[in-house]
Amino acid sequence: MGGLSDLARALIGWAALSWAQGLQAQCELRSAPPSSTPGELQTLTLSQIQGAQNRSPWAGQWVRSAGVVTLVVPGGAYIQDPVGDGDPRTSDAAYVPLKAGHGWRAGQWWQFTARVEEWTVAGGSQTGPRPTRTVLTLPRELTLWAEGCSVQAPLLELPQRAALQPGALESMWVEVAGPLTVGQVLHTSAGARHWVSAGPRDRAATDQVRPGRAAQEHAAQAAARRITVSLDAETEVLSSQDPAGPRPWRGGQVLATLRGVQDSRVGPASGAALRLIATHIGLAAPEEGRPPPPPPPQPSHLRAAGVNLHNFFTSLGAAQADVLQDGDDEEPTGCRQGHQQAWRWCRGAPDWADYQRQRDKLVDLLLALQADVVGVMEVQNNQGRALQALVEALNARVSEPQWAAVAPSPDGGGEDAVALGLLYRPARLSPVGLARNDTRAVHHRPPLAQTFRTAQGAELLVVVNHFKSRQCLRAKGADQDQQDGQGCFNHRRRLQAQALHRFVEDLQRHGAPGAALLLGDFNAHTYEAPLTELGDLGWQDILSRHAPGVWSYVWAGQAGRLDHVLASPSLAPAVIAAGSWPANADEPPQSARRPGPWRASDHDPVWVDLDLPPNQH
Repeated sequence: MGGLSDLARALIGWAALSWAQGLQAQCELRSAPPSSTPGELQTLTLSQIQGAQNRSPWAGQWVRSAGVVTLVVPGGAYIQDPVGDGDPRTSDAAYVPLKAGHGWRAGQWWQFTARVEEWTVAGGSQTGPRPTRTVLTLPRELTLWAEGCSVQAPLLELPQRAALQPGALESMWVEVAGPLTVGQVLHTSAGARHWVSAGPRDRAATDQVRPGRAAQEHAAQAAARRITVSLDAETEVLSSQDPAGPRPWRGGQVLATLRGVQDSRVGPASGAALRLIATHIGLAAPEEGRPPPPPPPQPSHLRAAGVNLHNFFTSLGAAQADVLQDGDDEEPTGCRQGHQQAWRWCRGAPDWADYQRQRDKLVDLLLALQADVVGVMEVQNNQGRALQALVEALNARVSEPQWAAVAPSPDGGGEDAVALGLLYRPARLSPVGLARNDTRAVHHRPPLAQTFRTAQGAELLVVVNHFKSRQCLRAKGADQDQQDGQGCFNHRRRLQAQALHRFVEDLQRHGAPGAALLLGDFNAHTYEAPLTELGDLGWQDILSRHAPGVWSYVWAGQAGRLDHVLASPSLAPAVIAAGSWPANADEPPQSARRPGPWRASDHDPVWVDLDLPPNQH
């Protein structure tokens, strides 16, 4: 064992002889250690180079160092001391940018001379100093000491200790204590990326607690146990309990083990404690399969549903064509936004093939719900033409025409590129009177209301809504984010909720039934002001009562419910069952490119079954 013992003695300030003896069975020695060290050049461990502060004390200087390669990525490699200095304040690793054809592989132990630099990372904070990472550039005088070496990965338990410096884990290969739950699966040009939380699934703060301090504390606790995990073709996924191997990643999947390298090329994603490039993942259990649609309702019951169509457009912006255009009409001019008409406002499929795929997936989803009336959001605002195209696609799939549509009135479509609509089955429901839109100025997507009558004579007022989004573009004054968990434009959504209640009251004063159902994307979580104020006005949150804990949307790894079903006090006793169908929000983006209902939208549909007594008014 003399080779490794001599090597250990040659490393100034590094691991003790006993540690080198422990590596004997795991490293295959390739080169003898250097007989001398250049007089002027500092020989340092990686932890000494990193130091206990956010920036290296050796930045700008040339040093000699060594480390075992833990991961090779495009453009460079991560190296780490096999054991480290035992100081939790310092990282034992660094990133080495490398040219193509460098030949470095995981498990190799290299000595080299390099220049210490601090590089600003991408994706850091928008306020305050930009974070940096320590890199060892222009490596030269390379000596391969050994191959087949392993590195001891320190165990990281989430949430991290508050006293841990941001750079303490920089570039290090670590193991994260399980169990961990996948909150969301994304795909970028660099590969798959997962939001993962230690313990149970991460939930949006204001879906659990009131806005304000309670929501801030909840969000901070969730962020401390949340990480982002990047996967690539080299990630080893272990699934000992599923002989068929792991199924496609979905939100909710549980991981037993996770090892990876802290991705120091980019800053932690917003609201995440750490970002890892996964090297090994162990699944806690095989995926149970996708959740089935809700069971069919009883023949005597009525099912209503709310479905966000995720921008179903018949105008194809990239192709600058309309799938419904015929030769006798004028040339299509694009999509509307306010008083403008242009192709750039088209949000849906870019070409005919994508349009067919989107349409067919939405038909799969809608038919699987087996609903009698469906309030739909994010359908192109083109005087009901896109809505009618969806009806025709539904009827083409079944044996005979079974579906019809209620579109906004000619002056009720609003100023947005998308509008609202209602789909219903005439064999089960008949419209009573004309549809109405709430055209108050506070609504840029006016709510759409229609009274329906069942074959038994019961009447039901259905109102579909789509409140202002939480995005902060052009938010001013009271609409800016108040940092209470409710996001931007919460003030506008409160006003929209108040206007919606007055709209229904006006309809009921003019003959609409007292049994009323509000469906839609309210862009507000359960405990946010738009929902709680509607609750104070008597509206019953059906999903909270009959399906507590369900969600309909996932953002930044946090599951929450933006889509709601609210019933008037007289209708609430008629509710038999309710829920959401997790067909979309938990699915990876590539599911949108495959047949079937999965990822037909970015929102999960919500539904409610009603047992309406005859002649209810």
